[in-house]
Amino acid sequence: MLLKRTAHAFIRKTRLEYAQPVGKVRILREELPLPEKILQTLHNLCATAPDLARRSEELSQVLQIDLNEIEKTLDNYKLEGFTEGFVDNEGKKRYYLTGSGIIKVCALFT
Repeated sequence: MLLKRTAHAFIRKTRLEYAQPVGKVRILREELPLPEKILQTLHNLCATAPDLARRSEELSQVLQIDLNEIEKTLDNYKLEGFTEGFVDNEGKKRYYLTGSGIIKVCALFT
C-alpha cells in the first residue's frame, strides 16, 4: 500500500513538473505590446514586399483596432525604417515590412 501511494505521489509530482511553463515557453505566451503585434501581423500576412503590401484597413479588421491607431503606429515604424507604405490606386494606404522590419519581428521570438 505504501509503495502504491508513493508511486501515485511521484506520478502526480511529475505531471505537475511537466505542466509548469518553463523559460521561453512562458515568454512566448505573454502578450506582445500593440506596436509589435502590428508588425507581427504584417509578417504573418507575408507583407514583405511592395507587391505583397496589406491595406491598413485589413490590419485594423484582423487586429480589431482603430484604423488611425494602426496607421499612426505603422507611420512611426516607417520613420524607424521597419515598414514602408504607399497609397494604392484606390486611395487606400498599404504597408509592408522592410528587411529591418523582418529582422525586428524575428527577434521577438528569440
